[in-house]
Amino acid sequence: MELVSSSVVLPRGGAVDAESRPRYRADVDGLRAIAILSVVLYHARLPLFDGGFVGVDVFFVISGYLIGGIVYRDVSRGRYSFGTFYVRRARRILPALLAMMLATAALALALLPPDDLRSFAKSAAAALFGSANIRFWALTHYFGIDWRQDPLVMTWSLGVEEQFYLFLPPLMLVLHRFAPRSIVPAIALLSFASMALSVRLTETQPSAAFYLLPGRAWELGIGVLAALWQEHRRGAIGRRMAEPVGAAGLAAVLLAIVTFEERTHFPGIAALLPTLGTAALIVAEPGWINRTLLAAAPMRFVGLISYSWYLWHWPVMVFTRVAVGSELSAATVALVVLVSFAAAVLSWRFVEQPFRRRSAAPNGRVLLRYAAALLGCLMVARICYLAAGP
Repeated sequence: MELVSSSVVLPRGGAVDAESRPRYRADVDGLRAIAILSVVLYHARLPLFDGGFVGVDVFFVISGYLIGGIVYRDVSRGRYSFGTFYVRRARRILPALLAMMLATAALALALLPPDDLRSFAKSAAAALFGSANIRFWALTHYFGIDWRQDPLVMTWSLGVEEQFYLFLPPLMLVLHRFAPRSIVPAIALLSFASMALSVRLTETQPSAAFYLLPGRAWELGIGVLAALWQEHRRGAIGRRMAEPVGAAGLAAVLLAIVTFEERTHFPGIAALLPTLGTAALIVAEPGWINRTLLAAAPMRFVGLISYSWYLWHWPVMVFTRVAVGSELSAATVALVVLVSFAAAVLSWRFVEQPFRRRSAAPNGRVLLRYAAALLGCLMVARICYLAAGP
């Protein structure tokens, strides 16, 4: 999930020119803060956050905007490199994910009964392969009982994103080569088709609509379209328009958070409210809400650690519930939120930041290193599975 800072650190082995890098936007980190707070407080069962699950949809739009913009700029300048792109993705996603996996594997071995330990091992392997969303779609609906028992259920959204970015760069490359003027119409058409499918699946197969890429791709597509729109306009909308657009966008996101609930047919049509609201806030950069509210220092900081907080908040909550042996009291939930926040700060400072520094190693070598790290974590998952017994 694109939850880390919108600034980009590129490896020396495959650097692209500075024009292809997104400039840092403090307001985007502030928007991430709204997203992660809504998700964490939803999972904490705090009143007024019954629709906090839409924070993931906010993240999807942000991710499409940032990564789609990077890919488009590289492709349009003839400087796109698969190696550089996937090294960049690995540096952003894997270090914090692997650190969390190792810690939760130790807790799983210590606390989980055999059946749950075996299930944990399968979820860990799926998350490491970028297919957790497929696993949880096959198991249960997100709002069912079982999802609250799996420490790794939050990794489903990472699967959606990584699958999306397997298709987006080749699509843009082909379109730029053979029909460069059709990039925007093609992505808009595909996004509309995905949204139509999402509406249909929400009524007929809600788990598929929620978890699988075909019913979610349009949300990332909205972010990509926002990036392309700004590229073609060479900037954001004017300040006069930014004020009402930003206010409407923030109102839409907050309305979804406070009015949606588990019985809301979601994603489908309902997901238009938070996704279009997020897109409106992204293009309303010159407005007061973006410059003052979203760009405030506390909001920026929470946005910076949002990826690690997303990874840590749910496992801490699940393992605390297992250790206590019952549902958590309000005081315990508050403590869990604080502990997971502290874990996120440590992860951001000592895991995310160091691994995002530039490296003189070529892209191929960096990818091999991450592949080896993934293999090591898969072996740990295998140990968990074997420890559960026959």
